[in-house]
Amino acid sequence: MTNSRVYPRPSTKSIKHYELYGESQAPARTATWTNSFHFERIPDRSTHFNWEIEPHVHDSFVQIFLLTKGSGEITLNGITSTLASPVLIIIPAQNVHSFRFSKNTDGPVITAAQQPLESLAQSLMPELAKVLAKPHLVRLGQ
Repeated sequence: MTNSRVYPRPSTKSIKHYELYGESQAPARTATWTNSFHFERIPDRSTHFNWEIEPHVHDSFVQIFLLTKGSGEITLNGITSTLASPVLIIIPAQNVHSFRFSKNTDGPVITAAQQPLESLAQSLMPELAKVLAKPHLVRLGQ
């Protein structure tokens, strides 16, 4: 998630695969155009799971989290990191991740089809396409 750390991708055979966490598991490994973009706030989903999101993977979707309030921890490809807002998290498709959030955590979550988003970024801003291709955890200043 940071430029200096390597986050190896473990086997995802025993990990649940979702388009959106907690909804029926993704039957196919490609994003459907009807569900290619989703926006919600962290509490919208996390409160239903007692602020703990179990390990899972999105086969075709990148997720972008911006924690504006609260704290917690993320485990990404087996590596656990502490979160303290404000922090930006980018999780490309096919990376196993889980969260444990404090109950006051808030901020937006964007889930988008990775391939179309990368193609658009490559056309408009090639450096952004490189950012979307690897996990990042960016601790933001106050």
